[in-house]
Amino acid sequence: MPYYSFLEMLNFPDCLALSIGTAVSIYAQLTSFGTLIMISYLRNLAIRKPFYTVPQRKVYSALICWNLFAVLAAVEAYLIYKLPYLSQVHWFLAGLITGLVVTLATILNIWSKRILGKRSRVSSTDIEVQQHKRNKAAVKILNIILLIYAVCIMPFSIYMIILGVVMVEYKGKEDLLRSVYSLFSYVHLLIFPCSGLNALAYLLKDKKIKNYYKRLLRCN
Repeated sequence: MPYYSFLEMLNFPDCLALSIGTAVSIYAQLTSFGTLIMISYLRNLAIRKPFYTVPQRKVYSALICWNLFAVLAAVEAYLIYKLPYLSQVHWFLAGLITGLVVTLATILNIWSKRILGKRSRVSSTDIEVQQHKRNKAAVKILNIILLIYAVCIMPFSIYMIILGVVMVEYKGKEDLLRSVYSLFSYVHLLIFPCSGLNALAYLLKDKKIKNYYKRLLRCN
């Protein structure tokens, strides 16, 4: 199995720091994408059923359950210090879940965009036109976020699939594989700063949230 690069890191002097970093990485990855799929679903629901109000209790319950799952995965990932193979499984499981979430969120946003495209022809009142513009802008931002995530995630995931499924002959290619692994790992890590910046950009599109931040900065 192509886990030599991951297991080589266990030879680092401070394996405990690596364990903590792995746990934080998995938690951040799962929570950021869980929030993304939730936002995409709520936006899609608002477009399909404009007069339907989602109970806040259901939203909070879903977020709490997802965060508990992320915490559990992070705690188990921390066991890399004693059980490296167990943590390794959860590391790749987190990557698989991330890919599935990105795919599902993409489907939801494409669906939302198709609905908006059909409704743009029948919008008559000013309120409907303004609501259509807001939904269109929100879906556009979500699609941009998903595109950035896909660019960051796909190279590393495809690389690991090729190594694991096709079983490339490693002998004599260790340096090349290690270089490619490092490059795709760095690209994969870009999802963390991107997730924060993209989430902030999405939130600031909401006037209420924007005004709240303004008041907060002014200490009002």
